[in-house]
Amino acid sequence: MRAVEPLIQTLGNYDSGIQSVAAEALGRLGDPRAVMPLIHGLESGLENGDHRLWPEALYALGKLADKRAVGPLIRALNNSADGYRIAAATALGQLGDLRAVSPLANALHGRRPVQWGLGVAVVTALARLGDSEANQALVEALESADGEISGWAAIVLAKQGDSRTVEPLIRALRIFDPEAAEALGELGDRRAIEPLIRQLVSSSLDSRRTAATALVRLGDTRWANWAQVEECNIRDLGKIGDIRAVARLIVFLDSGDIESRRSGAEELRHIALQTPHALQNYWPRIAGAVRRPHTDYMSVLCRTDVHDDFGIGLDFPDPPTADGYVSKDF
Repeated sequence: MRAVEPLIQTLGNYDSGIQSVAAEALGRLGDPRAVMPLIHGLESGLENGDHRLWPEALYALGKLADKRAVGPLIRALNNSADGYRIAAATALGQLGDLRAVSPLANALHGRRPVQWGLGVAVVTALARLGDSEANQALVEALESADGEISGWAAIVLAKQGDSRTVEPLIRALRIFDPEAAEALGELGDRRAIEPLIRQLVSSSLDSRRTAATALVRLGDTRWANWAQVEECNIRDLGKIGDIRAVARLIVFLDSGDIESRRSGAEELRHIALQTPHALQNYWPRIAGAVRRPHTDYMSVLCRTDVHDDFGIGLDFPDPPTADGYVSKDF
């Protein structure tokens, strides 16, 4: 390929943008002649603190898949600025050399704080390497106090059917949804049902659909329509009447969006009418939130069904009487 030599020469250009484009192009071309020039540029940067070429050189070395790059990439993982450790970890995973296992594990468990994004890159690289030492590092990562590390390790290990991942996956729902929800469905552990029901109030359609699919796989077929249709409406939560959705529905009452507040209140109404005593401990909070004036005055003024006090257009009933009677006057 005649373009390779000119591109190699361009790596020495004073313009960092041109350097980066050249390194990226060399990685795509896949010509082994580019390996040593990229390594020399990387090692020179490691020595003198010149970071201009690093990210693209690191990614290019990973794509070239030449074992000569393993040592320089490990040094970059250990010594480079945080922003470039992600590229080094990714490249080491692509190379598939088991010499990288220990340095990658140390990147997760060492004293140096793990930057957001690095945990995913390192865990993914260890999973690609796939030997017993790498797998042990992933198991240990389940106990990490870093939610990104433990969550992504759980998602990776869940693909191997490891039941130890259930609790970390449940915690990871707030970070890696819908990936964690999908993994929980595949594991088939019923401990996931309640957390997945709470996910049905997620603002993301994809997250709601994935949680519903997982619930169906776990045997809770009430959510089958949510798993199949293009729109998963949170209003179905109240009609189904599952008490485990209450806490998440209450969150909607505190939203700044009038439609979310109304939807949450209406679904709580359905639950209140079906199983009123289940809401006994929540009644004051729900009633107060429903009746609280809405702060987005412009959205309120555009509606005709909103109270003059800028509430959300709904009254919440008094708590049930001793015989379980609840007023239907919402």
